[in-house]
Amino acid sequence: LYVLAPLTLAVFLLWPSYQRWYYKKHYLSHIHEHYGNKVNEPSILKLDANYICTSGKAGESKMYLKEVKELNETGDYLFVKLSTGESLILPKSKVDTGLFKKEFLTLLPREVLVITDEPDWKW
Repeated sequence: LYVLAPLTLAVFLLWPSYQRWYYKKHYLSHIHEHYGNKVNEPSILKLDANYICTSGKAGESKMYLKEVKELNETGDYLFVKLSTGESLILPKSKVDTGLFKKEFLTLLPREVLVITDEPDWKW
């Protein structure tokens, strides 16, 4: 009992830090393994009346605007989530967010889109 009580207390105090470190390490390795060739690659984004067009090193793609379901904004990034579950990740340092949101909301009605603004969000 005298050994288990301090050991249990230590586990309860240290487990959240360990779990946070482990999950971060796991998901970063997953991202590097599966998306390593796509991360930090410059691309061009164009908004059209019916499409979002992206072009980059690997090619071009067109996505229907009606398939956009969410626009999530954090401190450093904008996430445009599609109905398929995929997201376009736009760094705020490279995109004029005010202009992008204004143009985006003129093309897509607000009642269709879920907008989340969490500027203090952290990992």
